Amino acid sequence: MRFRHCQHIRRALDFVSLKSSGKRINCGSFVVLWQLRPEETGLPRLGLVASSRVGNAVVRNRAKRIFREIFRLNQEKLPKHCDLLVIARSGVTESAYSEVEGRFLKACDRISKEASQMKPNDEDMPS
Repeated sequence: MRFRHCQHIRRALDFVSLKSSGKRINCGSFVVLWQLRPEETGLPRLGLVASSRVGNAVVRNRAKRIFREIFRLNQEKLPKHCDLLVIARSGVTESAYSEVEGRFLKACDRISKEASQMKPNDEDMPS
């Protein structure tokens, strides 16, 4: 499946929302913040942060490319209305791709479980 333009989180408001009210999963060399959007349609979205502590521009861009590819290949494992923010930490590019992907998939499984438990509560709430 493609990583479409509409799946990129770019607005500062979306980043702030994820950082303030998103749920946090620590995956060692990166952190995943996630939250569900109110609408249940659409595709999962991804935002990436790699600060200068991760390394120079080449290293930061490599980290972002790795996460975009992992997301592209595994996005069907996430709820359709989920926003993810991946914050890369130093050392992420030194880890093996399979190790980073494995940690990301564990985070996806946890997100799917928690999101499925949240759905009944969201439906009970009055509109």
